[in-house]
Amino acid sequence: MRGAAGRSSTCWPLPPAGPLTLVFAWPAERLTEHSVTLDGQEIATAAAHCVDVFGAR
Repeated sequence: MRGAAGRSSTCWPLPPAGPLTLVFAWPAERLTEHSVTLDGQEIATAAAHCVDVFGAR
């Protein structure tokens, strides 16, 4: 990377149960397209255990 940058993302509403495919590419940095498939139910299960340490915004 040419500089430092903070990135965050929010997934709302949570995805339904089943496959969720994320695709990423960044041609300017010569990163070719890649993908990963996650289980939407696993994301929902993990979200149920999250704690908001900064308070609702």
